[in-house]
Amino acid sequence: IMICLHIYCLYADEKGQFMAISVEFGKNFRALVAEIKGKTRQEIAREMRVSYTTFSNMYNYGILPRVSVLMRAADLFDVSVDYLLGMSEKRHYDKADPPGNFHDRLTLLRTENGMTVYRLAEKLHVHRNSVAEWYAKKCIPVIDTVAVAADHFGVSIDYVLGRTNDRNGR
Repeated sequence: IMICLHIYCLYADEKGQFMAISVEFGKNFRALVAEIKGKTRQEIAREMRVSYTTFSNMYNYGILPRVSVLMRAADLFDVSVDYLLGMSEKRHYDKADPPGNFHDRLTLLRTENGMTVYRLAEKLHVHRNSVAEWYAKKCIPVIDTVAVAADHFGVSIDYVLGRTNDRNGR
């Protein structure tokens, strides 16, 4: 299974770390920023709780940030993460009340499908220790792995992240 996030390039920063760049994300992010009237980019960055450098990388180059930053951006613009990434034309999503979380959703989807952690890791193309680490540290993997999970289970990225209870939000 191949998931395309419209990533066209990997960018190496000054530390040699690679960052994914998405044309669709950059285009959508710039358009959403333009819709916010009366605020500077610096003010929007502060509302997103990110450095202006991170904001500028997203805005100018379409560099995909951590999932937590993507969720804060989607919350600020009141759009789905799927829309922000260019994976859905549907801007609106029904917010989960109360919101869920990635770990509970992944467990639910995995158990509904009778999958072991090992089989899930295999399907997501990661080592099983990575999956165990997500649960142990309560961390979220990179967005492309979340997208693969959403695609594998036939649900939206927002559902996997616990932002909506609508499994088919795309």
